[in-house]
Amino acid sequence: MREIVFGEYRKVMAAVSRHYGMEEEPLLHSNREECVDARATLVGILIDRDLTEAELVQLTGLTQQCINKLKNSIRFREKGWAFRETLKAVRRELEG
Repeated sequence: MREIVFGEYRKVMAAVSRHYGMEEEPLLHSNREECVDARATLVGILIDRDLTEAELVQLTGLTQQCINKLKNSIRFREKGWAFRETLKAVRRELEG
């Protein structure tokens, strides 16, 4: 796996963890709604940054189906104010 991809993943994971106030383990594996929102944020931003689903499977340990479902659910999640604002905040942090 490209070192740049791993570095990008770590950078985005740190920002998402900070904004949602949780560690990596529950973020990736808990079924609590806020953890699923955090996972969707992570996947959405990494897909936007040109990481492939296959790379995300390797980095996160999630299944291909899970990555795909999270990616496809973002447009529906963005209808919620809290998710939309947190996603914007994470993106702003990563751009700055």
